[in-house]
Amino acid sequence: KKTAIERLQEEGVIFESELKSLRDPTSFFNKLEREGAKIVYLETERIAMSQDFYDKFLEDISKLNTSDPEEAASKLDPKEAKLFRKLVKEAFIIYDANTKGWRLTVQL
Repeated sequence: KKTAIERLQEEGVIFESELKSLRDPTSFFNKLEREGAKIVYLETERIAMSQDFYDKFLEDISKLNTSDPEEAASKLDPKEAKLFRKLVKEAFIIYDANTKGWRLTVQL
């Protein structure tokens, strides 16, 4: 059986809303955070990212050259697009008109 962090390394990102069979989501996310995962706390759920996924995601969103969130999301891979849409909705990612790119508004 895989550990939480091994599963995260494999999947890149884990959305709490997709974890149906978890008895104790809080301890699951706390454990991931202790083991080096990046955790985003949204209004509705927590999202865990491996460091590699997080780094690639930041790099990929910085290269998006459109201010339209749907067009931007369509240029990302499916997991990144799902994360991007959720973060844009909660204003955790914004389009920066000065740098002409997307950026996180929270420090993880």
